[in-house]
Amino acid sequence: MWIAQVMPADVANNTDKDGYDTYHTRSSGAYFMEGWKKGDPLILKKNLNYWKQPHNGPDEVHIEFIADDNARVLKLQGGEVDLIDFVPFSQIQTLNQGNTKAQAFTIQTYTDLTMNNTIKPLDDVKVRQALNYALDKDAIIKGVYFGNGQFQNSPIPPGTYWDKTLPGYPFNLDKAKQLLAASSAPQGFTFKQTVRSGNSLQLQIATILKDQWAKIGVTVDIVQLEAGLYNSQLRDGTSMSWYGGWTNDMSDPTEVANSKLRGGAPQLSHPAELRGAPKCRHNSKLA
Repeated sequence: MWIAQVMPADVANNTDKDGYDTYHTRSSGAYFMEGWKKGDPLILKKNLNYWKQPHNGPDEVHIEFIADDNARVLKLQGGEVDLIDFVPFSQIQTLNQGNTKAQAFTIQTYTDLTMNNTIKPLDDVKVRQALNYALDKDAIIKGVYFGNGQFQNSPIPPGTYWDKTLPGYPFNLDKAKQLLAASSAPQGFTFKQTVRSGNSLQLQIATILKDQWAKIGVTVDIVQLEAGLYNSQLRDGTSMSWYGGWTNDMSDPTEVANSKLRGGAPQLSHPAELRGAPKCRHNSKLA
């Protein structure tokens, strides 16, 4: 797994020193990284000492972070890149023709909307439940994921060991109104939803939130932030809500339970999550 690797003794010892460049590494993998500067493409070089020979991969692999969904697609169509990830679901069929191929495949994952329960009125469980019942997950699955997902009834993703009989939070507008009326915010409130700039999927979900939660008196303020600011607000606890999720490495429910649900410091590692967001396949394979 990604949490452990075999490293030369001198490199392992140097990692404990002050000022060590964590982007300058050598290990037992098929490729290594000689260094990296923020904003530059990540360049992986072939490890000639890789245990599995012959090593027939390319001499170098260049990885570039492109936040905007449409820009990634255009680079692929223009032949500037060989492969892209996080393909917009709306463009899978369009890309599956000519010189490009896009294919959806099922993986064990879930997507959720995570709320900061240290910010009022999200500290009130009735408010969080009201928001959950007022959200039509099937509309998100159909309108955003183009059917590539299913209703999530628990924090444990389908495909591992989870209780299939749990009801989850189905769409129930009347129940949502009752809960909000009995909460600390009976007249409604403004909900700030941060979205990564250029992420069309997050923006589409936020737009659905805005439309549906308006029916119970909640005003959704959509704020688009570049990746650095989005992440910094998440870390410092000023975000009211953000997109989260989990992808299991194995069919073991304790992996997600220990990481997401056990709690402890920092406080935001134990958020009140808006369960029931669609379980979906995030990545389309392209070749």
